[in-house]
Amino acid sequence: MIISRFVTIFLIPLAFLFSFLGLLPITIKSSLLGIVLGYGSLFAASKLFYLLKKKEGIGQGDLELLAFIGAFLGPAGCWISLFLGSIIGSIYGLSYVAITKDRNARIPFGHFLAFGAMCYVLFGYYLEKIILGF
Repeated sequence: MIISRFVTIFLIPLAFLFSFLGLLPITIKSSLLGIVLGYGSLFAASKLFYLLKKKEGIGQGDLELLAFIGAFLGPAGCWISLFLGSIIGSIYGLSYVAITKDRNARIPFGHFLAFGAMCYVLFGYYLEKIILGF
C-alpha cells in the first residue's frame, strides 16, 4: 500500500526535460497541465470523501502517481488512465466485496492507475477516439 516517491514526484522533472528535448509527444505546457489535472482531480475526490465519511479514502501515493502519469502522458493520458483505472478497480473492488463480504477492505488503487497508463501508452490513439471522441 506504499508507492515510492522516487518513482513519482522525484521523476516528474524528467517529464519536463523530455518534453523540452522533444522526446515526448507532448509539450511542457501539456505536461504541467497533466500534473495539475491528475493531482488536483484525485485531491478533490480525496477531500470530498473525507468530508462525507470522516476517513481517508485515497492515499497520497495515488495522487502523486496520477501526477506522474499526467507529467509524461499529458491531460488526455491522465484522464484516460484515471477512467480505465477506475473502471477496472471498481470491477475488482465490487467482486472482492461480493466474494469476501468485507465492506471495509482497503484495496490499493495504484495498480489500476498504472494499468490505465499502460493501456494509454499502447493504445492511446484508439482510446482517445473511443473515450474522448477526438
